[in-house]
Amino acid sequence: MSFNLINTDNPIKKDKNFFCAQGDSFMLKNEYRKAIKEYLISLMIDRKNIYARKGASKAYKNLKEYDKAIKHLKDARDLFSFDSEIYYELGLNYLLNADNINAKKNFIRTIKLEPDNKNAQIKLALTHELSSEDDMAIMVYKTIIEKNPCYIPALSNLAALYIEQEEFEQAILLFKKMIAINNDY
Repeated sequence: MSFNLINTDNPIKKDKNFFCAQGDSFMLKNEYRKAIKEYLISLMIDRKNIYARKGASKAYKNLKEYDKAIKHLKDARDLFSFDSEIYYELGLNYLLNADNINAKKNFIRTIKLEPDNKNAQIKLALTHELSSEDDMAIMVYKTIIEKNPCYIPALSNLAALYIEQEEFEQAILLFKKMIAINNDY
């Protein structure tokens, strides 16, 4: 007896996009296991569906199953190596999985593909901090601030790093700058 997961009598069920849309809907409801099921069905229809791979990886990441997320992202990267989102998500999953070396590599690749990606730049600096590479982290934060002088997250993170290093005058200058930008700080 054969078992068919996909009802081939219903044309809408044949469409990989239907299952991705279902997966996206479950993601919005934080129903990650159900989302994974939908993305995997889409992948049964089309193994090269990058969108389904990225969706499944995000669901796995939310479930803290980083190795599975990384596997889907690597598969997506093998299919399309010029998607900065794939590298960014790989970086996040490696970072969450305490693999700072691979996290850095992927954040750097993201920045090469998308030089203005401030999120990747901040995560790269954070990864340097977690790797006890404070000089590198400071350099990255300063580079971000040079290009985006009013970017509060970079200013705040750099100020916190200066406090850790007991460079209080530097931190105070950054806090004053943040207050000048936004009085709520």
